[in-house]
Amino acid sequence: MKNVDIIKLYPNRVWRSYLGGRELDKMEGKKKPADTHYPEDWIASTTLARNNRPGVDDKFEGISNVISGADLFLLTDLFKAGPDFMLGKKHVAKYGLNTGFLLKFLDSAVRLQVQCHPTKEFARKHLKSDFGKTEGYYILDIREDVKEPYIFAGFQKPPDKKRF
Repeated sequence: MKNVDIIKLYPNRVWRSYLGGRELDKMEGKKKPADTHYPEDWIASTTLARNNRPGVDDKFEGISNVISGADLFLLTDLFKAGPDFMLGKKHVAKYGLNTGFLLKFLDSAVRLQVQCHPTKEFARKHLKSDFGKTEGYYILDIREDVKEPYIFAGFQKPPDKKRF
């Protein structure tokens, strides 16, 4: 890796079961923006997508690609090459070579399904991850065909496991 001041992040579109992404295509300057199964752009991501699509080699899907000078790297490899410089000693001591969060642009063309997010304990036991999942939203815009946008965040009365 050459010593350069600027590291460029590539768009990091991730496959999802729902459709969207047209507005992300527009942001990227694509000539024919369309809703596809790539409705999310994961920004500076060290998180693997877990899609397990038959016949698709996605072992690095979700990990951001970066350019430093003329060289292309996985962001995780860049962190391995200079962890204290890239992340800081305190961060590396606490989280290792992981950023500890996932930031994404999400452009859904459809209503999203119910999601259940893991706790840290569940993530450690079943996903080999030190991170659970807490979400926050900052809405940049809504599609022109949406008349009354809304987000349901959580349950008013959480169901027990059997009912859920």
